[in-house]
Amino acid sequence: MWVYWVASVLLSAVIGGLLGRRVGKAREGVMLGVLLGPIGWVVLFFLPKGLRPQNIGYSVVVILLVILALLVINALVR
Repeated sequence: MWVYWVASVLLSAVIGGLLGRRVGKAREGVMLGVLLGPIGWVVLFFLPKGLRPQNIGYSVVVILLVILALLVINALVR
């Protein structure tokens, strides 16, 4: 079951990145895709121009590591 969840998060990140590339915000698109899914794709188009976080890649890596840790803990508990 968790495989589908991880696959949907990764697919959402890829779609967010592709949509973000169209508006010049690929990193933000990936992050919003991971965090909010399809809602993040819509939010991406309403972000103001010129505001770019410096460490967005680091934030995405931290979020993915937390998700991975939670999945491992969940597998160990069962």
